[in-house]
Amino acid sequence: PGILRELQSLRDTAKKSLDDLADTFTIEDGQLLRRMIARRCIYGVDLNFTSVQLSQLSIWIHTFVPGLPLSLLDHNLIHGNSLIGVESLEQIYKKFNEGKGTLFEVNASNLLGEAAAPLKKLAKITDSSIKDIEKGRILIEEARESLIEIKALCDIITTKPLAKSSDGALAGYMFENWNQQKNDVQNSSALREARAILEPINPIHFPVAFPEVFLSRSEGFNVILGNPPWEETVVNEDKFLARYNSGLSSLPPGDQESLKNILKEKRPDLIIELKKELDQSKLDRDFLHTGNFPGMSTGDPDLYKAFLWRFLSLSSKYHGRIGVVMPRSALSAKGSENFRRNLFISVKSI
Repeated sequence: PGILRELQSLRDTAKKSLDDLADTFTIEDGQLLRRMIARRCIYGVDLNFTSVQLSQLSIWIHTFVPGLPLSLLDHNLIHGNSLIGVESLEQIYKKFNEGKGTLFEVNASNLLGEAAAPLKKLAKITDSSIKDIEKGRILIEEARESLIEIKALCDIITTKPLAKSSDGALAGYMFENWNQQKNDVQNSSALREARAILEPINPIHFPVAFPEVFLSRSEGFNVILGNPPWEETVVNEDKFLARYNSGLSSLPPGDQESLKNILKEKRPDLIIELKKELDQSKLDRDFLHTGNFPGMSTGDPDLYKAFLWRFLSLSSKYHGRIGVVMPRSALSAKGSENFRRNLFISVKSI
């Protein structure tokens, strides 16, 4: 009944907005349902900002209804690195369980509770007017404000294994003291260290980005679809320079070296860019090796291995379904053996 009422409300609003043109358009339930599904059921993350914008545009086109404004997708489709960051509430629980039984025991779900309230209000907004869109943006900002402390906590959890100094504030951070430290975490030296490490990265902490998903009965995504990259987290100088001279790779070794030297001499900016990519690649590997990706250090550091684990951790353990494109080595390579065993056990236990 609630859905039927919303369908009728959207249809009435659209026809009122169209005014004299209302009779020239037929607005079917399917059009309105697609719009509701896009705003409430579809989430996405991409490392490429342009891809996120194109996804929003594609969904707007697919769900367009004459007389209604474009849906608010700012919260659902976001830009960031989906492999770096906290992937689930369980990862936060583990940190707090280190101090279980102490006076400072913390419930991780409660940390997200404040953000859930404005997001539940957001889910009830129909996006039928510009005023609704503006109200939705205010609620998204309200949710973000309430998540500032837990986002800082997730930044520290993510970067602690990479702490440069074993006796620094980040390496020695005590999560069981969170109740005492949370109010001043923004000014802490541990967070400053963490943010310095994360500066070249845009990590996604999924429980922070989409708290309503992880606080729901499913405790994760019901369906995950994707075609992740199968590339290694390694930068090759020859391949890098071949971007700027496509004939480089086809030359004999001696001629390749001559042309590489000419490119480096004429384009000193390429040396700077290459170093930047090498540094970024090393940082990515460091995060992947210290993250929740067993087997990542076995064989080539291929991203598909990390994505396998991330998809499994993000999907609902009750009725999650995963449909992704993966290389054949995912079913045979030694580096993904731990994943296959884990997947088999998890499916058997359902």
